[in-house]
Amino acid sequence: MSEILDPTPTLTLRKNGASGSTSSGVQRSLIEGYRCVACKDMGFYIRDVPRGHPDFGKAFPCACRTQGKLERQHRRLQAIDGLTPAERRLRFSGLHVDDDNRGAYEAIVYALSRKRGIVTLYGKPGRGKTTLLVAAVNETREANIPSVYARVSDILDYLRSAYDPDRERELSADERWRLLITADVLALDELDQFKTTPWALEKFLALIDERWRTMDRLVTLLAGNAALANLPEKVASRLQDRRAHIFHLAGIDMRRFSTWETSAERESETA
Repeated sequence: MSEILDPTPTLTLRKNGASGSTSSGVQRSLIEGYRCVACKDMGFYIRDVPRGHPDFGKAFPCACRTQGKLERQHRRLQAIDGLTPAERRLRFSGLHVDDDNRGAYEAIVYALSRKRGIVTLYGKPGRGKTTLLVAAVNETREANIPSVYARVSDILDYLRSAYDPDRERELSADERWRLLITADVLALDELDQFKTTPWALEKFLALIDERWRTMDRLVTLLAGNAALANLPEKVASRLQDRRAHIFHLAGIDMRRFSTWETSAERESETA
């Protein structure tokens, strides 16, 4: 029976055996610590299989490297959204969904459960479009799924800032682009409210196109005030793909009924 080295991140300390020399010729008698015993911090491991086995000599990515990559992706995506603490607490369970807009809610839940699809919401301000998108992203983040909510204008600023030589940046422009087009769930708000310079329009069209091309394995949620007919033709065409879903959110402006939380509610949340 072949043995598979367990690629689970652990911390171990071991002492060197007989005094030997490293490749640099420096003797090592110090305690040597590894964050991951499976791969010895190499990021990959080799299965212990006999010669002739299909996996003989092959390198496999270690779970410690995969987990680290996932954590970095989560952190970088969360840094984009600019959500407030109150918005980060939004969940589906706390939403009131009326009959007029239940179809939109159910379509979003269905897309998230299938981990694929495009759902577009449009309607006048205050109908709950942003709330649905934010709640969806919070739900998927809680399930450890790389997700991000952002307004289109903020996404464009995020991409543009990568070219600013006076700003310190962790990711290049290409890396930022890759982060957005590969996010498991991308929720873009205010589709029709950004300054349409030639560069901005080009990036917007390219982003929608990339998400449309991968709608069979990624989820894209979109929201705006204007109907699709007011969007660029290339965007409207992709969002009207028969595999996608479009909903007009009706009803009244719910912001008129917003109230402050009571002191008791705030205290119970922080207790």
